[in-house]
Amino acid sequence: ETQRQAVTVDIRAVFTFAGRYELSVVVMLNLLRNALKAVQRAGKGRVRIIVEGDRPTPRVLFIDTGCGIAPSQLPLIFERFYTYPASSGSGIGLALCKEIIEAWKASIRCISRELGYTVFVLEFPKVRLAAPAVTRAA
Repeated sequence: ETQRQAVTVDIRAVFTFAGRYELSVVVMLNLLRNALKAVQRAGKGRVRIIVEGDRPTPRVLFIDTGCGIAPSQLPLIFERFYTYPASSGSGIGLALCKEIIEAWKASIRCISRELGYTVFVLEFPKVRLAAPAVTRAA
C-alpha cells in the first residue's frame, strides 16, 4: 500500500484562522510526516486528518494507528531537540509546530497509546471575519 493510500482527509467543515498559509503548511507537513513514519515503523496502520470547523472550538485532528508513543516519552515530544527514537530526526519539528500554533493563539496536544494510535489535536480560536467594506464609485 502506498503512503497516499494510507492517508484519508475528512473535511467536515472548513474554518478561518489567523495564521500565515506558509506556516500552516510547515505544521501540516510535519504532522503528516511524523504520522507516516509511525505507520512505517509499526508496519501497520493508517493516517486520518479530520477538519472540524463547525465546532465551538474549530479543530484539526491528525490520527494515526501506527506505533504510538510510550507514556514516558509523551511529555517530552514538544521539547526542542528531543527525538524518539534517537535516530529519527532533528527534534525540531514538533517544537516548531507548537511555537507556530501558540503564536496563532491556538493549541496543540497529543493523546497516544503505545503500539496503538496517536492523535494530535489542534484547536483554534474562532475568528470573527470583518464585514466587507462597501466601496462607492466616484
